[in-house]
Amino acid sequence: MPTNNISNQIVGDETYIKIKGKKHYVWILYDLKYENIVSYHIYEKRDFNACAVVFLKLIEKYKEKPKELFVMSDKFTAYPMALQFIQKELGITIRHTAVKGLEIHDGEDSKTRIAKQKIERLNRVYKESYRITTGYFNISGARHSFELWMFYFNYMRRKNGEFRNSLDFLDIKTNISNLNMPSRYALVFDHIRLKLSS
Repeated sequence: MPTNNISNQIVGDETYIKIKGKKHYVWILYDLKYENIVSYHIYEKRDFNACAVVFLKLIEKYKEKPKELFVMSDKFTAYPMALQFIQKELGITIRHTAVKGLEIHDGEDSKTRIAKQKIERLNRVYKESYRITTGYFNISGARHSFELWMFYFNYMRRKNGEFRNSLDFLDIKTNISNLNMPSRYALVFDHIRLKLSS
């Protein structure tokens, strides 16, 4: 999947899905500046290991290892533990702020609250598309489904009433704003076929 630019302003959250009737967690990292999903990880537990993995996947996507990350999340204890581990092992300065719950509290960081509200809305949009599946048969199906949804969210969705013209990884000058969704996907599939054949 193509990777847009990634800033150092990252928001983390997790939501649950069911695979063969058992809860699994989708860990999602969202770029606050570019408003894209930049990393995800699906795991059966909501713990430090899963949190660390999603951040390690994020670090791999940068062209150069970032010197500093600003991470915003809820107050789940896995976040500070995983971020401390990454800071120590990879030598990245990490500034982490967290907010508790969905309600605004006195003295909390307003930017973190806004970021948290954005990723909570993102989770609700994802869960709407997930609900119709009634769960997955295996983890592979869950991953493929989330990656397709992530591709839609990052490149194909409407934003502020207009389609995002963000298929900039295609080496064409087509204005996609007026194309319907099947035509957009056809462009993407042609691009992928061309890349695979070369």
